[in-house]
Amino acid sequence: MGLLETQPETAKRLRIELAVLSQLGPVLMSVYGWSAPQAGEAVERAAKIGRGLESSADLAPSIANLAVFHIYRCQLDQAEHASADLFRIATELHDPEITLQAHHCTWPVQWHRGRPAQALEHCDAGLALYEEQRDVHRRHVYFGHDPAVCALALGAAAQWALGYPVRAMHRHGEAITLARRLRDPPSLAHSIFCCATSQIAAGDAKAVFATATELRELSEWHGFSQFQAYAVIFLGWALACSGEAESGITEIREGFGMFAATGSPIPNNLLHYLKAEAHLMARQYREGLESVAQGLGFAETGDQHGLARLHRLRAELLLHLHGSNDEAVEASLRRAISVARRQGAKGWELPAATGLARLWADRGRRNKAHDLLAPVYGWFTEGYDTPDLRAAKELLDALS
Repeated sequence: MGLLETQPETAKRLRIELAVLSQLGPVLMSVYGWSAPQAGEAVERAAKIGRGLESSADLAPSIANLAVFHIYRCQLDQAEHASADLFRIATELHDPEITLQAHHCTWPVQWHRGRPAQALEHCDAGLALYEEQRDVHRRHVYFGHDPAVCALALGAAAQWALGYPVRAMHRHGEAITLARRLRDPPSLAHSIFCCATSQIAAGDAKAVFATATELRELSEWHGFSQFQAYAVIFLGWALACSGEAESGITEIREGFGMFAATGSPIPNNLLHYLKAEAHLMARQYREGLESVAQGLGFAETGDQHGLARLHRLRAELLLHLHGSNDEAVEASLRRAISVARRQGAKGWELPAATGLARLWADRGRRNKAHDLLAPVYGWFTEGYDTPDLRAAKELLDALS
């Protein structure tokens, strides 16, 4: 890059610089993280150059990578504008490859907006366009990971939120299998990371410990700072769930520090949720509420994919602090249910409805509790051995 900068700023030189930056950006994202400033400098420069050139095809990768940078900076409006630009370019050029990458930009935006059904639609649309032989090498200029692996992995997370846990875990398996077959470490790290988030949703600490351990080892070997930080936080949560809450919180704080060391902000509210839940297990309820408040702050930027879980956790923390007569407990559970219903997220609605039904039952309103929980539980057609469904069934049996 230094040699290029000494050359006159001709169209030829700019095209060469854009080609270099288009490959450098995804590499920096893989190493430092999607929202790291090092990656931001490269993708912003690439987008600036691309917009100054006439070829929309040359511009497409830089627009896509800039969108991802915005997503994990919690700048979802900018990311959505970039995704729209990419769809426009794809339409103008009648280019299925760019259309695939436009969907690739859009599904994480929809996910973070709290729209799991729309995210899944874009994942499936992308998979329908994917051609492994054509697209397998394009990860070097788009995002740094394979689009089909990402579509399978994030689509699985969306299926879990929508209330299909069995389908979700099957799809996670497909994502990891494809990533291993491609022998692409960034794609494998991405698929393992997404799998861990669904295992966390299932409350399966043992599985999370194994998955996060693999993610940490893979990240340490290849120097993936972002995924290494995620792995440490996930391991901390698993430790807290296993009765080692203090050690878990220490690990989680270390993971937060690793994000800070790269210059990246905490990328989403999930990490604050995990920290708050670890505080709950350590009986540090006020500290847990502080972490919940930090997580809820992401809603101001439009990031709402974990909002229902945060409101439910806030209710649980308040319950321990003030008891079941605190009206804020019921208000938080009602808010969690309302958000989950608005998002069509049955996977998040069920634990919130179970919490509110249990609260009402404790107050002697057993019929009302049953009438709230029964239709939510009755909606499900799979995953009856998951902790949330088992807890709901046990409560319904007790209320019958």
